[in-house]
Amino acid sequence: MKIETVLIDAGGIILDETEYEESCAEHITKAINHFGISYKESDYRHDYKEGIISFCPQSRQYVIWKNANHNLTMYNKIWNRFINEWKRPPLKLMSGIKSVLLDLSNQYSLILAGQYGAEIYNLLETNGINCFSNSLSQDDFTITKPDSRYLEQIAIKSNINLHNAVMIGDRIDNDIIPATQLGMKSILVRSSVYKIQQPRTPTETPSMTIDSVNEIPQSIKDLLIRFE
Repeated sequence: MKIETVLIDAGGIILDETEYEESCAEHITKAINHFGISYKESDYRHDYKEGIISFCPQSRQYVIWKNANHNLTMYNKIWNRFINEWKRPPLKLMSGIKSVLLDLSNQYSLILAGQYGAEIYNLLETNGINCFSNSLSQDDFTITKPDSRYLEQIAIKSNINLHNAVMIGDRIDNDIIPATQLGMKSILVRSSVYKIQQPRTPTETPSMTIDSVNEIPQSIKDLLIRFE
């Protein structure tokens, strides 16, 4: 096995989304309550976990749809209330990720394979992280994960061979499954709210699972040994 390229997810790997998740919980709870539905943040966290475990692509929309009793009019009211009242917290780097990225860039070509726009590169540059092979972001594509064609298009625009690449992500549904469908090796980092996801079949099992972004460099070396 040969690894030349490392595709890296953004949220939960490069970005610490803790404040983002907490802010969403607070404002979605308020939006649901605004329309006379008795709802607590603990209810939100329960429903949100349901969405994550069921591999729902958009768990926040799942929560609102469920509590709107599958009524589209009510769903739109709650969703629009949330969007109008909520302001996304500033992007924040995951602790320890800078040294990890710089280390990896000395050995592999790094490609962003996340769902954030070009603003993520501003954050990276501000923090002295200029180690990605290109500046592709979600803004450059009309499709996204979990559609495996998203990774294929990244490969085409980056001129890389996915069979010589490994996907690093925090979600089985969005990161591991698309990579596996394309014959890629994958490393799941259980570093976010999505750590509760479990493979439903053997084909959804990552090549390797780790608990921290700090383990990524060594995990790639271990992966090479395991599949040599």
